[in-house]
Amino acid sequence: MATETSVSTTADPPGGKQGLRLLLAGQFTSVLGSALVRFAVGVWVFQASGLATQFALTTLAGTLPLLLASPIAGALIDRWPRRLTLAASTAGGLLSALLLAFFLQAGPLRPWQAYLTTAIGALFAAFEIPAVQATVPFFVARENLGRANGFVQLSWGGGQLLAPAIGGLLIAAVHPQVVVAIAGALYVLALGAFALLSLPQRVAAAKQGFTAVLDDFVSGLRYLAARPALLDLMLLFAVVNFFLGIVLALSAPLVLSTFSPAVLGAVMTIGGFGMLAGSLTLGPLGKRGGPTLYVLLGTIASGVFLALAGVRPSIPLIVVGCFGVFFWGQVVDGMLAVIFQTKVAPEMHGRIFSVSLMIGQSTLPLATLVAGPLADKVFEPRLLTGGSLAASVGSLIGVGKGRGIGLIFILAGLLTLLAGVAGWLRPRVRRLDADLPDAVPAPAASSAAGEGLLPASTPTAAT
Repeated sequence: MATETSVSTTADPPGGKQGLRLLLAGQFTSVLGSALVRFAVGVWVFQASGLATQFALTTLAGTLPLLLASPIAGALIDRWPRRLTLAASTAGGLLSALLLAFFLQAGPLRPWQAYLTTAIGALFAAFEIPAVQATVPFFVARENLGRANGFVQLSWGGGQLLAPAIGGLLIAAVHPQVVVAIAGALYVLALGAFALLSLPQRVAAAKQGFTAVLDDFVSGLRYLAARPALLDLMLLFAVVNFFLGIVLALSAPLVLSTFSPAVLGAVMTIGGFGMLAGSLTLGPLGKRGGPTLYVLLGTIASGVFLALAGVRPSIPLIVVGCFGVFFWGQVVDGMLAVIFQTKVAPEMHGRIFSVSLMIGQSTLPLATLVAGPLADKVFEPRLLTGGSLAASVGSLIGVGKGRGIGLIFILAGLLTLLAGVAGWLRPRVRRLDADLPDAVPAPAASSAAGEGLLPASTPTAAT
């Protein structure tokens, strides 16, 4: 049986373009379906309660299962047929949409129902996100990874671009079940695209069972411990994601405190255009300078735009801030993917991407837990008329509903900027591209189409 194909360094492998198109199509439709559900559920919960805390708890439900499942997901991705992994994760998203439709059929959506359906979708996303990232190198040459990751980010950004626009229009015009039905249809299309993927033939691992999976996860941690610069980069983004997580949990309340859901949809659509622009920029940037440089500069720029979005309850300022954050977010995510795809051995991709996801998002549950109380109990009351900060900070950023959340945006932006500067000041992070050599590719093997991928270096037995 054939083992996994190594990443080509000169030319895309045969059938690589077609495979990448199917991967992108599956990701786009899956992301569009899940983003549409998340947008609609978030709006329904906030409109029903009027509390940022309830919205933040919905965000937490979309984060915690992904975080908890990532350690096992990475090891399984390196063991399971990659095509099957992608299809199964999409089927899980479809399951969450069907369950949401069932709840809506019985009456208005309750908070616990929103949390449950969001959590199910997040659980299966723990498999899809790293599986897509780990599959990209099998379709493109090493020198084209920047451009390919740009397309991956573009397909993801395209889903994020359309979901708020579609959701903002549909929520006010049609029954909630119509929104969920559209999401379900998108998941079915994604299943079809992933089912058509052609990947190298799989080889079974000699060691099976839960203990072997845990051993694989531990081997991923040891791999990172031997490469502390990569671990530092992950820890840096655990810190950055804490600030971004607070902002993410409060983004809709910031807009909805002053404007309508339609305006929120329009703002998020502009953010989607920022994603598209950032994704298209990845290709040219990938051939100019090392990816770590763009990761750190992008983090600093993201902090600036985050702060800008909170300065005033002004649609132009919020739009510019949103565009900038999403633009640089795509650049940072794409360049991080290039770093791991080139500096990590192919047989470790699933584990390292999952560990990266786990560490990077480890602070998001805490961020979403504190975001609502910070807004509802601390900052918002102090920036209402007569509040303790109304005469000081309020004279600069305004007073009234939503201004406390605006101040949180400003503080989160400044702290994100400082985190990017701290990363630049750490020599082994700044010099990662030069000091850490590219991983040695696994031996090339047959390109016969099959069910999935498993590491060539893992003890194997023919299937």
